[in-house]
Amino acid sequence: MRWLLVTKDHFTKKCWLRPIAFKRAGLVAQELYTLFCDIGWPLIFQSDNGKEFTAKVVTALLKLNPFVITVLGRARKPSDQGSVERLNQQIKRAVCSAIEDLKMKSNDKDYDPSWLEVLPRVAAALNNTVSSGSGLITPYMHVFGVDYDCPVISQIGLPEQSKITTVKQLIEYGSHDPVLMESLRQQQYYPE
Repeated sequence: MRWLLVTKDHFTKKCWLRPIAFKRAGLVAQELYTLFCDIGWPLIFQSDNGKEFTAKVVTALLKLNPFVITVLGRARKPSDQGSVERLNQQIKRAVCSAIEDLKMKSNDKDYDPSWLEVLPRVAAALNNTVSSGSGLITPYMHVFGVDYDCPVISQIGLPEQSKITTVKQLIEYGSHDPVLMESLRQQQYYPE
């Protein structure tokens, strides 16, 4: 796998990360169709002007739902996709951090983890990080109405994450964060 299809709901900030072997319209359309069948069709589909999004197979897919409005960014203007471009930067940093974390924890000096190995963990961390303007609710909470079931996995999004390796350390770090502490209480990791 060489490419990553990043899809983001601009209201909830939830993201879906799908590795794809080639940057081809057919693969993009297949992944989008699978995603739309899982979560529902968007009212507005916004993408950059890349040929993998403007090809006939993708436009035909979007026409399956006549209520979808397609918005394409201007050519060579990544600022039109600011929210997703910032997310892409976060993904790169989180993947690098998670890979380094795995290397440090490994006893094998030759261990070289793949970005595919850490991608689910990165997606979980991003979807469980409160962003500005969200009213202190994580994207996961916006979509599912409940806290994520494993708060330890979202430690990638925390500062000094390499020092946080246990639930006890997470509790010590998060003791000043009422949202994190409430989540830990609900998961019965931390007493009242």
